[in-house]
Amino acid sequence: MKSNAGSLGDLQRAFQDYVLASGDGFQAAVRDTSKADRVTLLDVYREGYALRLIEALTTDYPGVMAMAGPADFDHMARAYIAATPSRHPSIRWYGRGLGDFLSRT
Repeated sequence: MKSNAGSLGDLQRAFQDYVLASGDGFQAAVRDTSKADRVTLLDVYREGYALRLIEALTTDYPGVMAMAGPADFDHMARAYIAATPSRHPSIRWYGRGLGDFLSRT
């Protein structure tokens, strides 16, 4: 019996790398469809993840959002996401380092 141990885990890690770190190696594991190419399909997940984190930051920091305005807040939030990957299983704690990030940048 051939063992495929780790193959699902490897695929999951490659997908996570694609979504979180913008690694493009996972694209080869996805097929184009008649409706969209693989990059478009995968970018739904990549952009959706970023938008969810931006939504959480907007909810947690409405004052910063009000002062910065939507465009600058989006720019700041994307910089924070790039510099500060989520390390906690709950999104609730994601923005706790935003103040330090803003002080440093």
